[in-house]
Amino acid sequence: MKKILLDKGWMAVCLFLTGSSLALGQWQTQSLELEPGWNGVYMHVNSTHSGIAALANGTPVEEVWLWQPRLTTAQYVTSPDAPSDSKSRWVSWKSGLGDASSTLKQMPGNAAYLVKLGDNQNQNYTWHIKGKPVPPIYQWTTSGLNFLGLPSVETNPKSLEDYFDQAGDLLRVAEIFSYTGGDLGPTNPGQVYGLRTTTARRGQAFWIRSGTKFNRYFGPFEVSLQSPSGASFGENLAGYRVRLRNLTSAALTVTLTGVDSETPPGGESAITGPAPVLVRGALDTSTLTYAHAALSGGPQAWVLQPFGEVGSEVEVVLGLNRSAMTGGEGAFYAGLLRFTDSLGHSQVDIPVSGSVGSNQGLWVGSASLTQVRHSLSADSTTFGDVASPYPLRLIMHRDQSANVKLMQCVYVGTLPGNVSGIATRENLLLAGSVANAVRISSIHLPASEQNQPWTCTGDLTQGQTVQSTVLIDHNDHASNPFLHTYHPDHDNLVADFASGQPVGRESYSIKRDIKLTFNTSGNDFKSLTRSSKRLSGIYEETLTLIGLAANPANEKSYAMKGVFVINRISDIATLTTQ
Repeated sequence: MKKILLDKGWMAVCLFLTGSSLALGQWQTQSLELEPGWNGVYMHVNSTHSGIAALANGTPVEEVWLWQPRLTTAQYVTSPDAPSDSKSRWVSWKSGLGDASSTLKQMPGNAAYLVKLGDNQNQNYTWHIKGKPVPPIYQWTTSGLNFLGLPSVETNPKSLEDYFDQAGDLLRVAEIFSYTGGDLGPTNPGQVYGLRTTTARRGQAFWIRSGTKFNRYFGPFEVSLQSPSGASFGENLAGYRVRLRNLTSAALTVTLTGVDSETPPGGESAITGPAPVLVRGALDTSTLTYAHAALSGGPQAWVLQPFGEVGSEVEVVLGLNRSAMTGGEGAFYAGLLRFTDSLGHSQVDIPVSGSVGSNQGLWVGSASLTQVRHSLSADSTTFGDVASPYPLRLIMHRDQSANVKLMQCVYVGTLPGNVSGIATRENLLLAGSVANAVRISSIHLPASEQNQPWTCTGDLTQGQTVQSTVLIDHNDHASNPFLHTYHPDHDNLVADFASGQPVGRESYSIKRDIKLTFNTSGNDFKSLTRSSKRLSGIYEETLTLIGLAANPANEKSYAMKGVFVINRISDIATLTTQ
């Protein structure tokens, strides 16, 4: 376990995930301990993937009632509210009605329920409900009763007295009610007087009234999230921030542990593997890179100073190690981030997920030529630096089948059918939409009327190589730099202008062999968590001038190299060429 002691002042600790899709797909089973009759329960998982009828199928559960409070200053409930179809604060599911006719059809998380076991049930029953864990969200009112559960630990939970020991005088002024099973009546729910002997069981719901005292204490630490749904990295998100806050009057250690997702229910998206979470560490000022620790290697912990003191809060930044997500495009990785405290009071589960991104779409960037080969001999391998780097724009497209094209010009705009698209010619765009289109061109590549792209070998992926050959004909007046259409010595025409000259007589044919070698992922935090929107690597090119076909010895080759960076500016997989 790694512990980080916070000095005075604000400290930032970062976690980063390697993978992403916006749909969270982590799964966890919540076990509700029910007694015959009525029970107050609190859902820490969201089970809306299924109707209640399916969840209760084969169980003795007869009724489920959801409490929907109005959190306004006008609300005031003097005693625990009995479930009734006539009260708008309650919605219900009844086994005799099923999902179709019940006002309550699903069981969302972060909500308190009344659950009734069948009248003929004479023993306790554990109802196992599989759902997606949800970060706790609490709303508290001082104008009446609150029906809620506590994010207590699953094993050996504390008593209510111990659990709220750090909540100031809350227990002195609060009235707590709970359900004891059996029929509802004047004593059910009944007030809890034995706070020392009543456990704060996870999944149990209590009615709590505190008079005029407002409460924000639901455990010794508070978790604030960048997104209330959890850490969803999708395909591109590189970092996710979590803020931890100590709510007690003494130093507190909060520990983060990675937990694997359970197997998804039938019909739900498959999970390829656990989310490979990284925890960002300190900045190395000499290399300007962050240290990191893999959560799979063991829990991480932070020591928070007492509430109100400097160092009582910490920002945790998470990231996914995308180099460890070796599944194909769209592969989904998911798990749980479990925060616990050194008092053994609370457990806060945060869903975390990410997907392997696709490299399909339009990529635009540039190469910077920084070296040229010393000798014109083909076997020379030594290079020298140039006086000033020379820029070359790169335009590339990859479709769903991993076909990569190199392009001289491309149009991004509206296609016929009023859909967004990428086209190789202006006349392929929707008539009247040209003014709103964007044209991107690369002047170092040969232009042509049809603007057909060049086919590449390889794929736009880290660690791989993409190669393409660009040919410029000796008689290409639009792009061959050796031609001058209006100069008799360089127009490729004989003296009487009746016929053309052969290759090498007045101009050369040009062959450009271009090679892009993509960098592999570095071992620093930023490189490991980088999304699929940016690729970089080594640019190499061999330029060959082709002379008279009968004399290959006249060919001359020049080699150059440098670095390149390309960015994906569109994920449209189809390149319209006709």
